[in-house]
Amino acid sequence: MEQFDLNDVLVAGKITRLWGRGGDVFARLGVSTNGSLVEKDDTKLSYVTLRFPLGVVAGKPVTLHEGDFARVTGFLTQNQIQVSLRRFLDTAGVDGFLDNIPQDDRPAWHAVQFKRQSAVLNVLALEMISPIGDVAAKNGETQDNNQVTLEGIVARRWDYPRGEQVDRFVRVAIYDRFTCTAEDEINPANGLPRRMAHYVNVILPNGEREIEVKARQRIRVTGALRDRGQRVSLHQAILETGQSQLAELIQRCPDTDRLHEITAQWESLHVTAESLIVYSR
Repeated sequence: MEQFDLNDVLVAGKITRLWGRGGDVFARLGVSTNGSLVEKDDTKLSYVTLRFPLGVVAGKPVTLHEGDFARVTGFLTQNQIQVSLRRFLDTAGVDGFLDNIPQDDRPAWHAVQFKRQSAVLNVLALEMISPIGDVAAKNGETQDNNQVTLEGIVARRWDYPRGEQVDRFVRVAIYDRFTCTAEDEINPANGLPRRMAHYVNVILPNGEREIEVKARQRIRVTGALRDRGQRVSLHQAILETGQSQLAELIQRCPDTDRLHEITAQWESLHVTAESLIVYSR
C-alpha cells in the first residue's frame, strides 16, 4: 500500500490582492505573526500566496474580493518565478542602465533572466470569516492562524548569513498524496509508480539545542509560514545564475561598481520550523 508524506497547512487572514494566471486564480493573504485575525501593524504580517486551481475549490467556483477575510487549508508546493532584467531594474527604480552598455552586448543583457523560488499554498478548502467574530483579538489573546505540518526527505542543506546571525535552511522533498506520477516509471524498491516530489524550503529552529540535519534524512517539521525580504544587488543576482557568459558581460560593463549599487527587494515564502523530528534510518 502506498504511503504519503504529510503536507498540511492552515492559515487565516485578509486578502490583499487577487490576480489570474494560466487559468488559475491567485491571492495574497496577509497573515498576522501575532496570531490575530486583524493585524494593523504591517511589519507583523506575513504574506502567503494562495493558488485556486482554475478558480475552483472542492469542485465549485469561488467568489473572492480584495479585503475579504478567509481561513484556508491546503498543501505547499514550490513556485519558480522567472524575473527579467527589465523587471529587476523596474523594481530597483533604475532607468537608463542599458544606455552605457556596449551596443553589441545589449541583446544579451535584454535576455537575462533570474530564477526565484517561493512557496505557494494550493487551496483545498475555503471558509469566509468575519473579523467581527474575532473574539481572541477583542480579548487581547492570540490564536493559531498559521499552522504547517510536513514530512519529507532532506534534499539539500545550506547556511545563509544574515548580519551576525546565520539561518540554517533545508530543502525538503515531500511525496504527498497530491504529487504527480511519472509516466511509465516504476520505483524498483516498491513496485509502485515513481512520484515527482514537491519541494519546500524550511528554516530550522535556532535554539539552545541544535539538531544536526543531513541530506537524505527523513524529517517531520511543525511550524508556520513566514515571508522574508532580501536586498539583492544586480551583481549578486547575475553571479547566482551560475552562467559564465553573464560573468563575461560583467567584465565588459563600463561601470562595474554600478552593478553593486543597483539593488532590488526580493520576497520569498518559506516554513519556519518550531519543532523538528529526525526519523531514524
